[in-house]
Amino acid sequence: MKEYARKHPGCSLQEYCEYLDNIAREEAERRRLKEEENNQLLKSFEGKCFQINFNRQSFGYFKITKDITALREDVKEDFYEVFIDSNTTRISLEKKRMINRQWLPGQGNEKCTIVPEELFNKVVKYYQEMCTMAEKIRDGEL
Repeated sequence: MKEYARKHPGCSLQEYCEYLDNIAREEAERRRLKEEENNQLLKSFEGKCFQINFNRQSFGYFKITKDITALREDVKEDFYEVFIDSNTTRISLEKKRMINRQWLPGQGNEKCTIVPEELFNKVVKYYQEMCTMAEKIRDGEL
C-alpha cells in the first residue's frame, strides 16, 4: 500500500481497492489462460503413445485412448513395463494402470516422451509373443 501511495499521492482508499481488484482480475485471467492452454495440450494427447524412462532400467509404454481433460478421476490405461538390469529382463502388462497426469509432457516431467505408434505397437506385439511362448513352455509344446 505504501508503494502505491508513493506512486499515486493523494489517492483514495477506493482507488487503492480498485487497483487491487484489477491486479486480482489480471492474475485470474492469466491463470485461466494458462489452464486453457494446458487443457489444449492434454487434449492433443488423445491417441498418442508415450514412453516413460523411470530410471534407465525400467520403461513404461502406454497410449492415451480418450480425452483426459473430460475425466474428473484418474487416467487409467493399459501400461506395458519393460525392465532390464544385470539379473532380470521382463515385459509385463498392467491393465488399466493409473497414469499420473504429472508424468505427461509439459506437466513437469521430462522423462516422458511421445513415441511413434509403431514403437508402441512393437512393444505390444513383443509382449503378446512372449505370452504365447510362455504358454507353450508351460504346456510342454516346445
